[in-house]
Amino acid sequence: MSTRFPALAVVLATAALASAGQAAAPRRTACTQQGLTGVWSLQSVTAAEKGVQDFYRRHPVEYMRFTAAGKYDYVAMDRPLANLAAVNASLNRADAGDGVTYAARMLGGMLMIYRDGRPWQGFMCIMEGSSMVWTEIQGYPKVRRIQTRVR
Repeated sequence: MSTRFPALAVVLATAALASAGQAAAPRRTACTQQGLTGVWSLQSVTAAEKGVQDFYRRHPVEYMRFTAAGKYDYVAMDRPLANLAAVNASLNRADAGDGVTYAARMLGGMLMIYRDGRPWQGFMCIMEGSSMVWTEIQGYPKVRRIQTRVR
């Protein structure tokens, strides 16, 4: 028995060292209406829908804001803004200038975005750690959008 114990200890120590060197996968949870609230910045987008990749090559910076009441605003541009105040000011200008009202609602695991009260776009939405990830709804072109909070 004493010869088996040191061998087991070596196996366990090796496994512990191997797992210590690996980063833990981010925790995945469903998006919630409350969890959307705040200002987010696009980190990456991969989309099969025609024109989307070209748009984001020209306008790689996107900010979006969700309010607790479900209002949604977004703006895309070619350069990042300096801070949260500048981002909010830009979102306010975009909202005032576009003549369109957007809203966002979580319906189970699906994020539905409404334009002037009508369904406009929908995504599956999960939180991966501190990132919000949108993917396509079944039957729609593949998409993966990753957003992080603006602080």
